[in-house]
Amino acid sequence: QPDTGFAKYLTAGQLFTGTSSRDLYLKGVELLVAAPSPDSETSDAKTQLSSAYVALSELYMSDLCDLPEAETESARFISLALQADPSNPETWQADAHYKLVTEHFEEAKDSMRKSLELWLPGHTSFVETGEGQETSLSYNSRLETVKLLLDLEMLEEATKICDGLLEEDDEVVSPWYLLGWINFLKEDQDYWGNVRHYLKRAKQVHVMNPTDDEDMIKHIDEILAEVGAEVEAVEAAENIDLAEDDHENAERIANLLDEEVGDEEQD
Repeated sequence: QPDTGFAKYLTAGQLFTGTSSRDLYLKGVELLVAAPSPDSETSDAKTQLSSAYVALSELYMSDLCDLPEAETESARFISLALQADPSNPETWQADAHYKLVTEHFEEAKDSMRKSLELWLPGHTSFVETGEGQETSLSYNSRLETVKLLLDLEMLEEATKICDGLLEEDDEVVSPWYLLGWINFLKEDQDYWGNVRHYLKRAKQVHVMNPTDDEDMIKHIDEILAEVGAEVEAVEAAENIDLAEDDHENAERIANLLDEEVGDEEQD
């Protein structure tokens, strides 16, 4: 039944690459658009259509990026995705990715904020209090969101998503690694205790539940080598000049030493 049932084409599109994937998605879109009313007007169908357009736009930014029409086709499919369902956060995230790739940094951040507004506050509330709205975005999809947020230097938002991922499943290496990377990107040695804590936890999780991402594990070791051993943080605390009534530096010392105690207890 090659001319009925769009879902099989959208599923198959995820299993192939390059032009094969593109052609499968296009056939799925053709059947989805042609589906009789009222099914084609349901919110679920609109979301599926917009997500298919997003997948096509991403193909032109990855597998098909060397084609001469890649940039214009990617932009066209993002536009179609936004028309199909502007309430789908994937569409705004795809728009942010496209604008980042085409070096429109501030516009990319604006689109990313629109995407997050559609799901992050409600999901954070759900995780913290049981109220709000749990997101339908998959675990892996949210990991990709964090990586894009790091490229956009939106570290606070990335941290919130990672915290939610750990609440959901703390036996995955990636969110621990990403939290360590986020704290390292703050470029402040006061956060190095956090860097060590999260990256050591990532290595512990890797032992129990190994990841096949060898580059991630290599990067963890590189960052840990750069921030040094725990003793360096204690030495840093000892080297801070502390004058009478110097509450700011007193707090820094306390934080540094507390981080090391926390790491030892975790070990």
